[in-house]
Amino acid sequence: MRIFLVSLGLSACLLAQQASITSLIGRVTDANGAGIPGAQVTAVADGTNETYSAITNEVGLYFPQFVKVGTYTVKASAPGFATVMHAGVQVEVNQLVRTNFELKIGQVTEHKLRELPHENRHN
Repeated sequence: MRIFLVSLGLSACLLAQQASITSLIGRVTDANGAGIPGAQVTAVADGTNETYSAITNEVGLYFPQFVKVGTYTVKASAPGFATVMHAGVQVEVNQLVRTNFELKIGQVTEHKLRELPHENRHN
């Protein structure tokens, strides 16, 4: 009887853990609606700074699983595009929370190479 009660107690704890998690889903697209593969999506929990990350698939979809209940700031970025951020994304128990992103062409950063003086060159 004691083993049964311990097993029942452990099962209840596991169910409680499962009930307190959720998932973020969404799509990252360009201004024309085309999915952006390889975009980085990061969700940071307000207050705890717990971070969840995902990379979009070949059609721009992302799906970080098992995100804890709370309020998040979610951002998406990809090379050549400006980063987009959504604050106040609320996730509740047992929900799939959709947050889509439309990235616009970002400002290209110009890197200038300077020539080293002749004595500092390695030939």
